Amino acid sequence: MNANIALEQVGTDDLSAYKALMRRSFEERVRELFGAPDAAPVPAQEDIDRARGEGADLWHIVADGTRAGGAVVSAAENGKYRLDFLFLAPEAHGKGLGRRAWNAIEAMYPQARVWELYTPCFEKRNIHFYINVCGFRVVEYFNPRHPDPHAPDGEEFFRFEKELMPRQAERQGEDHAG
Repeated sequence: MNANIALEQVGTDDLSAYKALMRRSFEERVRELFGAPDAAPVPAQEDIDRARGEGADLWHIVADGTRAGGAVVSAAENGKYRLDFLFLAPEAHGKGLGRRAWNAIEAMYPQARVWELYTPCFEKRNIHFYINVCGFRVVEYFNPRHPDPHAPDGEEFFRFEKELMPRQAERQGEDHAG
């Protein structure tokens, strides 16, 4: 499938449909990996609200005119951006939409110098996608011996980063400056 990908800002009138698609995507993955999800929604309402409350941009990922997923992006400091959520509807998986959606997100934020994201260690499909498809690298591993200070539950997560300005290019620019 070679769908055209666009990003559309999520409006307040379609926020509930956006959250429903997000939950359907995440809960389907939980079901694939662990069987039926427990009664708590995935992701938790607090996680969605926390991401939204930090001044994040919420995007619909639109493939050939159909809303196929979404992303939550937060700006940090000094050109650092965080991908809080990236999700596709289960029926959109395996069609190359994730790669094109990520490219559209990067294009939407040309001022970004570094991208950061977190994903649970059990989520091998995401780990493959972020490292082998998108070019991220693991920079930190949160576990019981090295807990994430922002997540006291002790879950195991990887923190990924992707630098968009290679240090070598910066050094080359300095060499030609004087």
